[in-house]
Amino acid sequence: MYCSPRRAQSGRANFSAEEEFKKELMESEFEHHAGEIETSVIMAMRADLVKMEALQEIDADSGRARRRLAHLPKTDTAIRWYSDFPDHYAGDARTATPEKGERFIEVRARAVAEIIRSVKEDDEAGRLQAEFHSRTRH
Repeated sequence: MYCSPRRAQSGRANFSAEEEFKKELMESEFEHHAGEIETSVIMAMRADLVKMEALQEIDADSGRARRRLAHLPKTDTAIRWYSDFPDHYAGDARTATPEKGERFIEVRARAVAEIIRSVKEDDEAGRLQAEFHSRTRH
């Protein structure tokens, strides 16, 4: 999640760096929990936790949303997640690599640094926080 100073000042985050990274390096169709990017990041940080050989037993379509509750209004609940992803992952980690993980960590670190820099340069958030606390009654 990259946030340029101009976008940070306007209140709209810019996710372009991560999106560009995904367009450039992602091989899988989509990314969510335990997919290509998350698995790549864990491979870069703690490769001993990733069991790539287990992926050989998994059907490529098992990480796609099943949409078993699509007839109901969309909610963010545990049962909704399970209805879509009963195997508890979403995406396809078979194309994950430690190199992709390292690159994504760099992109994310730059984005977080930019957000922190923007917030530190901002006076309005601190002023609003002080105002909020002065108006709060205990």
